[in-house]
Amino acid sequence: MNKILSHLLLCMVLLPFTTIAETAEQFKGGSYNRKRNREIRKVKNIYGLESHEEYDFGACQKYKKEDEKPDYFISCVEGELIYDDSFDKLTSATMAIESKVYKDNLLNELKDHSIKELDKNITNLDMIKTCIEIKTSGLTPGQKCKELLPSILNVVKVQLPQLRATMSLMNKPRSFQRSRVKPKDYQVQIKHEVPTTKVPYLTKKEQAKIKEETEAIRFGLQQDWYEENSKKNGCIEQLSPRSYRFKPSKTQYSCASVNQAKLDSSVKSNMGKLRSKLKENYFKLISTNPILAHLNLTGEEDNEKILSEVQTVISKLLSDANKSKKKLNSLTKDELPSLITNDNIVNSYLKKKGPSEVLCDVSQDFKDDEDFNELKNDLFLAGGALIGGGICAFTAGIGCIIGVGLATEVVGVTVAHGRYEDAAISFNAGLSSAEQYNDRKFERDFALLLAPVSVAGEFIGSGVRIGRKAFKNSPSGKSYDTDMVGIYKKEGFRQRTSLLKEPPKNKKDMIGKYENFILVPPKLNARWIDIAKSDNAGLYLDVENAALKRLNDTIGDKSFVTALTNVHKDILSTKVNKLLTKYPGVDIEVYSDFKSVRYAFKPKDMPPELKSRLQKDLDSTYKEANTEFANMVKTMDGVPDTEHPDQWFQGGLGLTADQAGQSAKKARDLSRPAQLTSFGEIKNIIEGEAETITNYSRSLTKDHPLAKANLIEAIPGTGENTVALPVFEVIRKVKSPSRSELEVYQATYLSDTGVSLTHIQASERLMSVRLANELNTKFGSELLPGHAKELLKYSSSLDSLTPGLWVKERVSANLNEAKLGGMSGDVTGMGARNIRQVAYDIAKTTKASAEEVLSSTRKGEQAVTQTFDEIKNNFKVTVKDVLDKRGIKYSDPCSGDDCVMIPSSKLSTKDENALVNAFAKQDNPSQYRLSFIPEGVSSADRTNLAVHGELVEKELRKRLIGVGEGKISYDKLSQITVATKMPKQIKSGDVGLILGVGKDSPLSKAEKELLESHLSSAVKKVNEALAKESPNTKFSYGAGKVDWLD
Repeated sequence: MNKILSHLLLCMVLLPFTTIAETAEQFKGGSYNRKRNREIRKVKNIYGLESHEEYDFGACQKYKKEDEKPDYFISCVEGELIYDDSFDKLTSATMAIESKVYKDNLLNELKDHSIKELDKNITNLDMIKTCIEIKTSGLTPGQKCKELLPSILNVVKVQLPQLRATMSLMNKPRSFQRSRVKPKDYQVQIKHEVPTTKVPYLTKKEQAKIKEETEAIRFGLQQDWYEENSKKNGCIEQLSPRSYRFKPSKTQYSCASVNQAKLDSSVKSNMGKLRSKLKENYFKLISTNPILAHLNLTGEEDNEKILSEVQTVISKLLSDANKSKKKLNSLTKDELPSLITNDNIVNSYLKKKGPSEVLCDVSQDFKDDEDFNELKNDLFLAGGALIGGGICAFTAGIGCIIGVGLATEVVGVTVAHGRYEDAAISFNAGLSSAEQYNDRKFERDFALLLAPVSVAGEFIGSGVRIGRKAFKNSPSGKSYDTDMVGIYKKEGFRQRTSLLKEPPKNKKDMIGKYENFILVPPKLNARWIDIAKSDNAGLYLDVENAALKRLNDTIGDKSFVTALTNVHKDILSTKVNKLLTKYPGVDIEVYSDFKSVRYAFKPKDMPPELKSRLQKDLDSTYKEANTEFANMVKTMDGVPDTEHPDQWFQGGLGLTADQAGQSAKKARDLSRPAQLTSFGEIKNIIEGEAETITNYSRSLTKDHPLAKANLIEAIPGTGENTVALPVFEVIRKVKSPSRSELEVYQATYLSDTGVSLTHIQASERLMSVRLANELNTKFGSELLPGHAKELLKYSSSLDSLTPGLWVKERVSANLNEAKLGGMSGDVTGMGARNIRQVAYDIAKTTKASAEEVLSSTRKGEQAVTQTFDEIKNNFKVTVKDVLDKRGIKYSDPCSGDDCVMIPSSKLSTKDENALVNAFAKQDNPSQYRLSFIPEGVSSADRTNLAVHGELVEKELRKRLIGVGEGKISYDKLSQITVATKMPKQIKSGDVGLILGVGKDSPLSKAEKELLESHLSSAVKKVNEALAKESPNTKFSYGAGKVDWLD
C-alpha cells in the first residue's frame, strides 16, 4: 500500500468518529436492529469502498473478479493500511479512513501527475522543433538530432501511408442506386474522424495500390467461403490448393446462379467486419502516434516538405499543450473529479504507481460517477498520447532513448459530450486519445481486433483467419502466408491458360506486342525467391533462352530478340498452367526475368509417384511449347533461315532452384534434341568442372608465369591460389573471333600445317593467342598460348558454375529526369568479382560433389552481392558528403552495377571537381567509372550520352595499361578516377576529362601527357564501335579539354 499513498498522511488525516459498538450501547430495546442497520449504512457511506468486478483501466485488470465481493473499508493499524469488509466490527479498528480522504488524495496526485507529464511532453515537442530549425537553417545538428530527424522522416513515410490506407477503407463509400458504375471499395476523399486537419485526397499511386489490396481481400474472402462450403456443396470445384470456383455450366440453373447470392452475402458481411476492425485500428494508430493525424501530407513528399509540415504541426501542438497546462493549474477542488474520466491519463498514473486493489476500486468509483453525470464542468484538458507514447512512436523511440521521452503508452482524456471545440484542443495537445473523442461523439466503444494495417499489404493480423488452409504457409514455409495480394496475383496468373487473342503475325507486330511484355510482376518474383532460398518446394523447373547472346549478334535487333524471348515465355507458361488443371493439389510459385521463366512446385514432400508423373508431363509440355514457338517464328521476317528456334530454349529440372538452373545451363552442352534435363544428367559435368578448377588452382605455384608477374593471389582460409582480379577482367574483355576471322585462320593453319581445324578448335587457338598477348602487354608476363588455353578453360569452368541471379525487379538507374544535368557511376569489375568468387567457393568445398558445389556457390553469390551493395552504398555516401556541404539537393538511384546522381540545380565546375576528387581520395579510386552530362540534353538521350562517356573511359584505360614505353602500369592507372564530361548533343561534340589522382600514386608529367595524347584515339575508336552497332548513324565525338585534380 505504500506505493499508493503516504501511510503517515492517511493515518493522520482522520476525522473523529464514533464506532458502531459505542452507538449500539445507546440503543437497547425493540428498535435496536433497525437503528443498528441504519448506523451501518451511515458508516458505509462515510468509510465504505465498493469492490468492483471489472475495471476500465488496463493497469487494474489483474484485480478483475468472476464473482461479486462485498464492500470494504480501510483502517490504519500501527502505520499499515488494512482492508476489512466487517462493518459491524468497526470497534476493533483504531483508526478508519474516510473514503473521501482517500479520493481527495488520489485526485491531487492525479493532477500532479498530469502536469508533470505535460511538462515532459512540452520538452519533447521543443526538442523536435529545435532539431528541425537547426536542420533547415543549414547548421550542423548534434548527435541527438542526427538520430531523431531520420526517425521522424521514416515514421512519416511508413506510418502515414499506413494511416491513409486505413482511412480509405474503414468506411464504406457511398453508392448511388441509379448509377451503372460499380462502386469502389475505398474512399478517395479521405478525412479524419477526429478534429485535426484536412488531409490530401488519395494520390493515383495510392488508389492503384489500395484497389489492388481490396481486390485481393475480396478474393481471399471468396476463397474462404468456397473452402468452408466445398465439402457440402457439389457446385464447388477446386482449381489449386488455394483457389476454388463454381463448376461451369451452360444451363439456366447453373451453379453460379444458384449460389452466387450466398457467396456475395458472405463477402459483404465479412467486408463490413473488416471495415470495423480497420476503424478500430485507425483509432489505435492515431492514439499511439497522434502527430500523424495533424499532418497535411501523403508521405510521398520530399524530406524538406515533410520537415516543414512537421515543424508547423509541432508549433501548434506546443501552443495547445501550454494551454492545457494552464487549465490544469487552474483546476478547482470541485473540478478535479473530471480528471478521473480520462481513462488513459488514469491508466498511466496507475501503472506508474503499481496500483493496489483499493486504488483501482477508488478510481473506478470516480469513473462510474463521472460517466453517469457526463462532465459537470466545461473542463477540457490536453496532453495524452503525445505524453510518452505519441512522442516515442513519432520519433521511432529515439526521443525515449535519448532521455526526454517516456515509456510507450497511450495517455489521454475523454472529452464531454458535444464539446468539440475544446475536445479539439485536448486532442491536439495530446492528452486526449482519438478513440475517446469518438466515443463521446458517436457513443461507441471500439476494441482493437486487428494488427496495424499497412498500405504495403498486410491487412490481416495473426489473430484473424482468412482462407484457413489456403493461406497458411508462406513461400518460405516459416509462417502463415498473409500476402493476400501475392496469392491473388499468383492464382490469377495460374488461370491464364491461353495466349493473346491475336498472336503476332510479323516482326513489327511481335515487337509491338511483346517487347515490353511482363509475364510475372515483382510481387510473384519475390515469392519465388523466398521459396528458392528456403528450398521449400518439391520440384523446380527452369527454362532459359540459351541462345540470347548469340541471337543479339546474329539477328542484330535486341528489341526483336527480347520480343521473341517473351513470346516463348508466354507460350510455355500458358501450357504449364493448362497442365496444372490436372494437378489441383500442386501449388506453385513462379519467376521471370529477361531471359528465363522458373516454376517451383509444392508441397516439398510431394509423393514420388506424383512427382514422377508431373516431371513427364512437364517434359511433354516443354517440347510442345518449343514446337509451337518454332512454327510461329521460323518463317517470320528477321529470323535467319539457318536458325533452329526449337533449339534456342533449354530447360532443366531439379530438387532445388540451383539444380534446375544448372540443369538448364548445362543442357546447352548436351548434343541431343531439346528436352528437359534433369540434375542427375549433369552432375558429372559439374563435378568435372570443379575438378578442373581445383587442378588449375593447385598449378598456380611460384614458378607459374602468372606468379612471376604477381598475377596470382591466395584464397583466404585455404591453401590454394587463384589468378588476380585484373586477370579475370582481361579475360572477360577478350573478344571471340568473328566468323570471317575464323575462316581466315583455318585456311592459314591448313596451308601451314596441312591440318584442318574445326570452328571450335580454331576459336580456342585464336582466343589463347589473344589472351596471352593481352596479359603479356599489360602486365609484362611471359604467358605462352598453351598457358592461356589452360587459363581460358579455368575461367570458363568458373563462369559455368556462377549461380543464376534472382532479382525481384530490374530497376533502371537512368538519367531521364536529369533536366539540369547529372552524373552516372558505373561500378567496375562486377563480372570479374563474380567469377573470382566461384574460385573461392570451390576451394572451400570438401568433397566437391555437385550438390556441395551448388550450395557453396550460392552462399558465395550472396556474399558478393553484399559486397556490391556496400560499393553502391559507398557511392551514395560519397555523393551525399560532397553535395550536402554545398546545399545541393539530389536523388541517387542505383540498380545492378549502375548508379546515377540527379541534382535539383545545375552543378558548377567546382561541384563536379569536388565529386571526382572525393572518389579519387578513396582506397580504390578506379572503383567507379564516372560520366557527367550537362543541362539541356533531351530526355531520351541523357542515359545513352552518359554510357558513351563510360565507353570512352574503358577504351582509354585499355590503350594505356601496360609495361614499357608508351604505357602506364595497371597499378598506377588504378589510382586514377576518370570522369568524362559529355557535350550537350549526342553523337557529336567534344568529350572532356576530369582526372582525380589518388593519394598514393601520382603520375609523372610524361605519363600525364601520354594519357592526354591517347584521348583522341580512344574517342575515335568509340565512334567506330557505336557506328558498327547502328550502321545508319554517324558518330563524330571529338577529344575535349583534360582537367587534372592533383
